[in-house]
Amino acid sequence: MITPKRDYSKILELNAPNPLKRISRRDLRFYKDLTGEEIFERSENWVPLSLKKETDVVKLDLSKLYRIFKILKREADKVDLKFATCKEGLFDFHIVDNCRGISYQENYKLGPTLFETWKIYTQNRTIPTMEDLYEKLCNDDKYLCDYKLREYPRILRKGLKVHEKILAKTLSDKEIIKGIDPAFIS
Repeated sequence: MITPKRDYSKILELNAPNPLKRISRRDLRFYKDLTGEEIFERSENWVPLSLKKETDVVKLDLSKLYRIFKILKREADKVDLKFATCKEGLFDFHIVDNCRGISYQENYKLGPTLFETWKIYTQNRTIPTMEDLYEKLCNDDKYLCDYKLREYPRILRKGLKVHEKILAKTLSDKEIIKGIDPAFIS
């Protein structure tokens, strides 16, 4: 059993719902002390999670995540467990067609995401632009995007438009795309 050097019960209590969902560089020492794992000590194992340079949130390096998810997929396949990687990228490990879990609802609408981008990429081996996504998805009734957003209240429309703007910025930077998923290599 690992015995932490300091009492981290308050920090754990605050992070209890999902302690590794968002982790900042300053939190790495906490996780190193808590687990004893060297991976938290080496900064080269961690890359920025956000496009904003001033944001301190990090995620595990893609090559390390890739190895972890490769093992997870193999084990999940053995017991017919379905999972998706969603925000982690690595879409080629998806066992389900929808990573959001929203498909368990009866009536739902989707917005364009990197996962749809990846599906289009696998068909023609080029990273689609936002216009390509609109052309491919907006005519489908299950997708809310672009001009379809006008019919929704501002409180809903605003968040969806912000998401589309971030997606467009992401799609315009090939290095960011390759950093999200190694399968995006043109």
